[in-house]
Amino acid sequence: QVGGTPLIIFSQSVPGQRQLVARGGKVLLANQNQGMLVVDASNPAQPAQVASFDAPLSGAAFDAVVDGSKVYITRDFIGVGGVEVQDPAMPVFLGSEASFVKGAPVRTTWKLALQGGYGFGADVNLGFRVVELGSLKQVARIEEPRSWSSVALDGSLAYGATVEHDPKDGDPEAKRSLRVVDISDPPNPRQVGLLKMENNAHAIAVREGIVFYPDYLEIKQDAQNIQTFLHLVDVLNPENPVELSRVETTGGCPHASSIVLKGAYVILGEQQLGLCVIDATDPKNPTLVTNWRDAPTIYDMALVEDRLFLACYANVVAVDLSDPLAPVLEDMTTTPGLAYGIAAADDRIYVADMD
Repeated sequence: QVGGTPLIIFSQSVPGQRQLVARGGKVLLANQNQGMLVVDASNPAQPAQVASFDAPLSGAAFDAVVDGSKVYITRDFIGVGGVEVQDPAMPVFLGSEASFVKGAPVRTTWKLALQGGYGFGADVNLGFRVVELGSLKQVARIEEPRSWSSVALDGSLAYGATVEHDPKDGDPEAKRSLRVVDISDPPNPRQVGLLKMENNAHAIAVREGIVFYPDYLEIKQDAQNIQTFLHLVDVLNPENPVELSRVETTGGCPHASSIVLKGAYVILGEQQLGLCVIDATDPKNPTLVTNWRDAPTIYDMALVEDRLFLACYANVVAVDLSDPLAPVLEDMTTTPGLAYGIAAADDRIYVADMD
């Protein structure tokens, strides 16, 4: 670790960093309690908080996505908010979908993906939502099922994981599922495909007509002897997604919170046990080749060529992944709080330290 800075607002250290983006020597952090914080990291040895932006975007923050000089942040209640960061030290509020109103619909968008002037959100309370970024207005919504955990885009199609989050009305037989949505006309999204799944997923990835869907066991399921798998789903026919294959992850990654694709390999980060490496050279016969235990409690991962950086609760870990069959721990450093998010940019590693 070459530098660090406490994040102070209202004369108090502020916990709750959730997501971050590094741009031009500045680090923008989405904080679940205080809004957006700006840290000048142009001198990595002496990073310093230079601005905060909290009032218009109050509430828990879940995701931050950069589009040019703008940052879009998803937050409880208000949905999607926009900030102009041409000068990251002086962010300009662009507005939001709504303000906090008691009794109003609770927008809880966990993940946001941008394309063509629209934001496509996976919301655990309001379903699949489409927001026009210029006006920051919701223009469409797929109401059922109501709980989506993640979304990935590939051309004119969006792939999403829906979860059994809270007991809600509607679609009781397919809450845990992989959905395919046609977004060629964003104000009129149309679900075209559905594959029911046995377990929730908190992260998905798509490549060359295959969606990688790792099971995630919730806490209440841990003692139920449930098997988990990485599912490879053929989506070449979007209207009829079909499971191509699966490989069991019960003993290695039953709580997969992040996923990285490296060549023919699929790397899963696990919140309790470490890394799992799956060889998907033959997508019809994937094989679990490595359970790596040298760095457990992985919340997030950043891949830079052959090096994998891990945010591991109280540590940042560098892993040599030049041979995915034999990951090698290169170095690690303890962080003051909880290393929750990690990003790599400009030959440096930026860590969101939750506390």
